[in-house]
Amino acid sequence: MKRSFLLVLACLLAAAGWVQAQEEGDKLNISGDLSTDNRFLYENSSPWSWNENRLDLKLQHKTGSWGKLYGDIWLRKFGTFNEPGAYYQYPELREAYIEVYDFLIPGLDLKAGRQRIKWGCADQINPVDNVNTYDFEDMWDFGRHKGNEAIKLKYYKNDWQAELVYLPFFEELRAPLGNLSAALMPEFSLPSKYSTFFPVNDTLFIPITMNLFFNEMAFVPKLPRANLGEGSSAGIRVGRRFGNYDIALSYLYGRDGLPVAKNNKLSLDSLSLTTLNTYFKSEIELIYPRMHYIGAEISGTIGNVGTWIEAAMIMPDKDYKMSTTLPDFSAALGIPLPRLSYGDTLMLEKKPWFRYVAGCDYTFANGIYINAQYAHGFVHERTSKELNDYLMLRAEKKVLNEKLRLSLISGGLSVSDWGDVGNNYAFAWVPEIGYKPNDNTEIILGTRIIDGKGGGMFARMKDYDEFFMKLTYSF
Repeated sequence: MKRSFLLVLACLLAAAGWVQAQEEGDKLNISGDLSTDNRFLYENSSPWSWNENRLDLKLQHKTGSWGKLYGDIWLRKFGTFNEPGAYYQYPELREAYIEVYDFLIPGLDLKAGRQRIKWGCADQINPVDNVNTYDFEDMWDFGRHKGNEAIKLKYYKNDWQAELVYLPFFEELRAPLGNLSAALMPEFSLPSKYSTFFPVNDTLFIPITMNLFFNEMAFVPKLPRANLGEGSSAGIRVGRRFGNYDIALSYLYGRDGLPVAKNNKLSLDSLSLTTLNTYFKSEIELIYPRMHYIGAEISGTIGNVGTWIEAAMIMPDKDYKMSTTLPDFSAALGIPLPRLSYGDTLMLEKKPWFRYVAGCDYTFANGIYINAQYAHGFVHERTSKELNDYLMLRAEKKVLNEKLRLSLISGGLSVSDWGDVGNNYAFAWVPEIGYKPNDNTEIILGTRIIDGKGGGMFARMKDYDEFFMKLTYSF
C-alpha cells in the first residue's frame, strides 16, 4: 500500500511539474521504461530465481542555455525477495543533480548532486570505472553502479577535456541478491586444530592438540566516518582526441567497496577435554581499504573495426592485517593454561596489481555484428595471484526489418589457473532472442548454461542454469 501511494504521488508530481513547465515556456522531458524481468532455474521443481518489476522514471528539465536538472528514480517490486525494511522495498533515487554550463569560465561545466560518473571505454567490464560504487544486486547486469553524491568539474578546450571529481561520502558495494549472494565471497579457510600444553600437576605438562569448530560466524562491517578525511574520494581524468582515437589517463584515491577483515574476535562456546573438541563463536570486523587507482584507456577505429584497450593499476595505501583475539581458556576451565595468541594475518599487501581489458567489434556487410573482449581480472579479484582471465564473445543478427534480433552465439570462458586448465575453468553460454513488435517494446527470451571446475566465480555458479524472459516498454 505504501509503495502504491508513493508511485501515484511521484506520477502526480511529475505531471504537475510538466504542466507548470509548459506554462512557463521551459521543457520538462519525462522518459524511462517499464520492465518485468523473470527467471527460473532448471533444477528440480524449477524454482524462481528472479522476478523484478521496475518503473525507471527519468526527469530532465533544461533551463535555457545555462544548464539542466536531472533525476532518475526506480520504483520496484520483487516477487522473489520480500525482506521487511530492505532497500528495494522503497523508491530508489539513482541520480539527482544540477548541471551548470560555462561555470565561471567558458568551457567549464559544474555538476553537483547524486550522479553516475563513468570512466573507461570498454564494454561493460571497465577496470578504470571505480568512481561510483559497484552495484552487484543483479550479477548478470555487468557494469551497473550506484549513484553517489559528488561534485564534478569538466573542462573542454579544443580536443582536450579534463575532469575533477570529489565524493564526500562512502557507500559500500551492493551485494548480489538471491541464489548468487555468495558469488563475490572469496574462498578462505579457518584453522581446524591448535596445540597447547595441559597441566597434569605443577611441574608436569603434556602436549595436546584440540580440534576447532565454529558454531557461529558474524561479519560486522564498519563504515568510515562521514567526514572530509575518512569517507571522501577524489580523482582526476584528462583526455584528448588524436585522429581516430580517444586517449585518457586518470587517477582516483578512494575506498574499495569490498571490505577486508580487520579483527577476528573468538569467544568460547564449549570445550570438551574428553573429545578434545573446542567450539567457538567468531565475530569478524570488516573495514573498507583505501586504494590508489591509476587508469589508462584508448578507443577508436581501425578501418571499420571498433577497438578499445583499458587498464588500471590498483594499490592499497598500506598493508591491511587481521588480528585474532582468542578467549581466555584458563578462566573457562578453571585451570592454569598457557596464554594462546595468534599473529596478525596479512589480508591485503601494499603491492600493485593490474586489471586490463582489450576488445573490438565489427558489423559485416550481411548485418552480423560481433563483439569480442579479453579481460584480466574482475572487480572482486585482488592481488596478482587472484586475477583470472576472461574471454567474452557475442554475435547477433537482426532480421524481419530489424524486429527480430538473434544472439545465438553469446557467452564467455574463464580460466583461473593456466597450469591446470582442466580443473580451473568455467564457461557460460547465454543465447537470447529479442523481438520488437513496435519501436517502444522489446521481448527477450534466453537461457544461461554454466559449467566449470575450481574455485572461480563462474565455476561456483554451475548449478544455477536458468531460463529468462524480459519485457520492456520504453517511453
